Amino acid sequence: MRRSRRLLSLAAAAGAAALLPLAGPAAPAQAADAVCAAGYLCVWDQTSYEGRKAVFKDTNKSWAGYFINNKDASWANAGTSGLNACVWGDEYSMVWGWGGGVKVISAGTSSAKDAYRAYKGSSNSWGNC
Repeated sequence: MRRSRRLLSLAAAAGAAALLPLAGPAAPAQAADAVCAAGYLCVWDQTSYEGRKAVFKDTNKSWAGYFINNKDASWANAGTSGLNACVWGDEYSMVWGWGGGVKVISAGTSSAKDAYRAYKGSSNSWGNC
């Protein structure tokens, strides 16, 4: 008797499960948006606009006093002047034009990652890079 009740319960559960709609594949995780206030260069310490964010309005000849120094991994240029945002590979690149190179973020654009330029930013400017 117990065995027949157990089999009946299992059959009922299987029948009920068959009536449930099948779930489709999970939607892929979306990268965070590059939320950056108008007039600013925003720089994150992780790719895909995640982690801590530094916000710059003016030219900064050195990021030495900022947590983001050599920790930049994604960038957004929300400047309102239409200028490029230039993230320099070290403070000497901007001042003397040599050194660690430059990451250029065109006006109104963003860059979720750049394996070649990530974790090298030490200063920023606006205009021709």
